[in-house]
Amino acid sequence: RDDALELGELRPDYIFFGRFGYDNKPEPHPRNLSLGQWWADVIQIPCIVMAGFDLASVEAVATTGAEFVALSSAVFADGVDPKMAVASANALLDETAPRFED
Repeated sequence: RDDALELGELRPDYIFFGRFGYDNKPEPHPRNLSLGQWWADVIQIPCIVMAGFDLASVEAVATTGAEFVALSSAVFADGVDPKMAVASANALLDETAPRFED
């Protein structure tokens, strides 16, 4: 959290919680979810949280309040149609993500 707050002091456009290439489980890493929720609750800078390799994991990320969900293996793995995967992820988010109103 200290590292994230230090980065936040630089006023980035957003902050990312996760590591590309480490979405090797179907669900998001618990630390990424925890950091994303904490950040979304207390900081105004938007955050992105890395999901797992299962498209359904976007739902867990959405519950954190993070503004964005990052997908890697769920979209770009062998045998996956990226267009269909993104469409499916967006449909899941439309159903489950909290709405951000001005």
